[in-house]
Amino acid sequence: MAAPSQPSRQDGMEGMARPEAMRIKGWMDFIITLVVVNSNCTFLLVALLNKIVTR
Repeated sequence: MAAPSQPSRQDGMEGMARPEAMRIKGWMDFIITLVVVNSNCTFLLVALLNKIVTR
């Protein structure tokens, strides 16, 4: 009984660790996309301001 209980406990630990890593990766992707989108938005805003100012 002791041998089968060990692998199941290990699988449980892996099952808990895997979603955590996926969640962290998802947050990293989310932050990276936010930074990229924000930089693009600021670039567009600066371009619009330059057009307005130069006009």
